[in-house]
Formats: sequence, C-alpha cells, structure tokens
Amino acid sequence: MKYSPYAVALRDVASNSFIDVNKQFVELFGYPKNEIVGHNRLKIKREEDLKWVTQKDKELFASKIKSYDSVVLYTKKNGEKFWGKITRSLIKIEGIACIMSNIIDVTKQKEAEKKLLKSQKKYKQLFNNSFNAIGIYDLRKHCFTSCNQTFTEMYGYQKDELYKVSALDLVWKVNLDTVKRQERYKEYIIKLRQNETIRFEALHKSKEGKKLIVDVILIPFYIEDELFVQQITTDITERIQSKIALQQKMKELEQLNDSLKKYIQSNLQLENFAHITSHDLREPIRSIVSFSQILKASLNDLSTENKEYLNYIINSGTRLQTMIRDILAFSQVSHKNLELKK
Repeated sequence: MKYSPYAVALRDVASNSFIDVNKQFVELFGYPKNEIVGHNRLKIKREEDLKWVTQKDKELFASKIKSYDSVVLYTKKNGEKFWGKITRSLIKIEGIACIMSNIIDVTKQKEAEKKLLKSQKKYKQLFNNSFNAIGIYDLRKHCFTSCNQTFTEMYGYQKDELYKVSALDLVWKVNLDTVKRQERYKEYIIKLRQNETIRFEALHKSKEGKKLIVDVILIPFYIEDELFVQQITTDITERIQSKIALQQKMKELEQLNDSLKKYIQSNLQLENFAHITSHDLREPIRSIVSFSQILKASLNDLSTENKEYLNYIINSGTRLQTMIRDILAFSQVSHKNLELKK
C-alpha cells in the first residue's frame, strides 16, 4: 500500500469499517487518516453508485467473482467532484476477510473521452449530412466499408453492397484501358501510404452505368495500424457541361464577331468608294450641265430638235447631280447622329 501509485483502502468485511488507507488515498479525498480508519462510511460516492458497489460486493463475498472494476463519480471532503476508476477484490489479512480498493483519478481521461465522443458525434453528423459523397475505403481488402447517403445516391450502391465494390469499379472504363487504370491505382496507393492527400478530376460511373464527371479527394488515415482512405467525391457533371456549353457559345460569338468585323470593313470600303466616286463625278457632271446651259443660251438659231437634245442633256445631268448628292449623303450616314422626326 505504501508504495502503490493508487489510492488504496482496506475495509473489514465483518464490521464494514476501514482498517487502513495509504497516503495517496488521504491526498486524493482530502480526509485525514483519523477521520477514515475505524469509520464504516465516507460520503464520497453517489447513492446510485453505492447501491451498485454493494451488489457487486455481495458477489465477491459469494465467490461469484474474484474482483470487479468500475468508474465512479467521487466527491472529495471539500465538495470537489472527480471521476475515479476503482478495482475491488476480496483478500485475507491474518485470517481476516477484507476488501481492498484501488482507486485512480481518471477525470482527465473521462473528459477526453467526452470530448472525443462529442467530436465523433459531430463528425458522424457531418459525414451523414454532407452534400459530398463520402466513402471509407479499406486498402487491405480493396473495397469500401462504409459510406454516407449521398454516396449511395450518386453511385447507386447500397451499404450492404460496399464490401464487393472496388475503387476501380467506379472508373469509367472507356476513359482508360485496364492496364493504365491499374497502374494509376497502384501509384495512388503508394502516395497514400506516404500519407499524401490526393485530388483529381475523373470520369466515374454509377452502378447503372451513368457517366459522372467528378472531383475526388483521397485522404489517408489509420485505424489500429490499418490504412484506410476517406474518399470525398463531388459530382461536377453539370458544372463541366455548363462550362463546355459556355466555351462553345464563346466560340460561336468569336466567329460572329469575325464576320461582323468583315462586314463592317466591307461597308467602310463601300462608303469610302462611294465618297471618293461621288466627289470625282460631281465636277465633270457640273461642267456638262453648265456648258449645256451656256450653249443653249448663246445659240439662238437652234432647231427645236437640238433644243430638245440640250434640254435632255441638262435634265439628265441635273438628275445625275441629285443622285450623286444622295450617294454622298448616304455614305456619311454612319458618321453622323440621326435625328428621327415625325
């Protein structure tokens, strides 16, 4: 008892009183030794724990068990509570039947377990409710061992079918031949064993043969020295298809833009031609009309037929001048602001 790392107490079975306790017991519970030895009860256990311990003690006395363990919520003399792991066994000291209790403070361990349990519960909620398909893969057996509902909905495999589903069964076989698929699979296993996280895009297929474009993340982790992989899969089929459709539309717009540029260039060339031509034609037409008018005014002895010819020249030239002005105005339309009038 003296050198034990545990808080140790001896209790006389006949009188149910404490015979002895060690220093660790005194320090753990805060009671001086004289308040323990000779007394038959300390208020250190909850009532429900005390009933359970009494029942187990009866089994000890009847030789049904040799010892028993339990984790009990204890209370120190100052009211502070802690979790203690107790091991009780029946022994004899100089012919006297005694119960020896070994107690160790496991409060930190209990709190750690509580946090772990809370963390596991939170992870389970995230796992089950994730919008991503999550599957746990056993690298030793080369099959999935569990998955969430999204995984089932995406790939079509029920949870009781996972034991026969390999990662290679999810690959769209048209994408890679058998040899290349196996080589890539081996490369990934090597990287995962080196504790590398892997991310890639791939073509997968569902149980029914539906083609899926997916983003895959492989995260290695160990359970009791066994390597497992958490596969997180996101279906990006719609996103990729939208991207391809957008690229196609962009290509079509570029083609239309090129056609429009050519059309604009052609129109500019036509405008330039019309502008230059109209300027070049205006002067000779003006000369023809003007000299015809002079000729008609200066020649008084012209026959009626010749006058008609001159009038025809003057009228035709005048109409041609009007046409040239209209062509020139039309060629300048794109360079001026249009004003609509009712």
